[in-house]
Amino acid sequence: MFKAIFVSDDYELIKALILDCLGEEVHVIKFLNTELGVKKADERGKRLDCLVKAKDKYINIEINTNFGKVIRVRNFNYFTAFYSSAIKQGEEYDYTTEYLHIDISFGMGSSGPIKNEYILSSKEYGDTYIDNFRIMVYNMDKLKEVWYHEGGKGIKGYKHLLMMDLQPEELDKLGNDKVVKKYKERLEKMNDIDTYIPPISREQDAIMLENTFRRYYREEGLKEGREEGREEGLKQGREEGLKQGIEQGIEQGIEQGIEQNKLQVIKNMYNKGIDIDTIADVVSLTKEKVENIIKEL
Repeated sequence: MFKAIFVSDDYELIKALILDCLGEEVHVIKFLNTELGVKKADERGKRLDCLVKAKDKYINIEINTNFGKVIRVRNFNYFTAFYSSAIKQGEEYDYTTEYLHIDISFGMGSSGPIKNEYILSSKEYGDTYIDNFRIMVYNMDKLKEVWYHEGGKGIKGYKHLLMMDLQPEELDKLGNDKVVKKYKERLEKMNDIDTYIPPISREQDAIMLENTFRRYYREEGLKEGREEGREEGLKQGREEGLKQGIEQGIEQGIEQGIEQNKLQVIKNMYNKGIDIDTIADVVSLTKEKVENIIKEL
């Protein structure tokens, strides 16, 4: 839906969205192919949501249904793959063109700021490692909450970003804005289509996300459950040890009972004058063993 509405030849909607995100107008030159190239036959495809070439910038826009670790890793992997391929074009490395990654994320919750910006900088000293790479994250949940509670004051500068999270009947509340009107027209047109088929398949992306989520939550579950598991393991170990002890005690008791019974049989038969060979055969012991037992009676 995002691509069908924003990726168009007139650039008006995408320029308004970028203005909200960057706080500056950009001269959009063209939309780039969002399918990144692969270098090996077994390498998975990488697909960006929206990649824009501006006069002095490359701008990648990703729409996310959440901002979990798996999504961030996937997005960073895709954008750095583009950064790596684009910066090496020509006969020298490009350190002047800006590479901007914009995450427009839903499902983050209403805590924290509307906008958060990330750069590659020193943890100890704060100096920047490179100047032409930035990541900006926009919390749509927070933006909408501010709009509901504060109205126009709280969303100043974010009108065209906010419209992406509003129902068609709510868009009129944003005022007489030609960009909002065009967005609403395209949105209603898309909603009139009985079955909307995205222009690019996301099946492979869904498979990768599912597999990565499973791995992540499996690892997180192991980490979080380690202490609890240790205590539970000790408890189960004690219970298992008690159970095994009881079973071993029963076995030993039976064995001891059998031995005691044999001793009584040997004593009775010997007192009745039965020869040692017969006694040994009855109790399944050697003649020497029986003789030793008789000596101790």
